[in-house]
Amino acid sequence: FTHARTTLATVTLVGQTDPGTTVRLDATGQTYVVGCAGMFYFPGVPLDLGSNAFTVTATGTNGLTSQATTIVTRGGPGASISPPVITARL
Repeated sequence: FTHARTTLATVTLVGQTDPGTTVRLDATGQTYVVGCAGMFYFPGVPLDLGSNAFTVTATGTNGLTSQATTIVTRGGPGASISPPVITARL
C-alpha cells in the first residue's frame, strides 16, 4: 500500500511483479501482460480531485492472484485536500 500526491489530472501507474503475470487495473479494466523485466504500467489514468484509490490484481501463470492498492491524491498547487478545521471557544 502506497500513497502519492500530484497536481496532474492524469497519471501513469507503474509497478513490478513476476514476468508472465497478467496485471489488471480494477478501476479501468485495463490489463497488461508483464514482460521479462517484470515491469508494468498503465498510462493516462484519470484522477478526481482528492483521494483516488487504485487496486491492481495480478494473476500469475499458475492461476494464483494477489492484489496491491495505492492512493493517489490530486490537489491544486499548494491547495489543501483536507476539510477545514473548526475550533470553538466559550
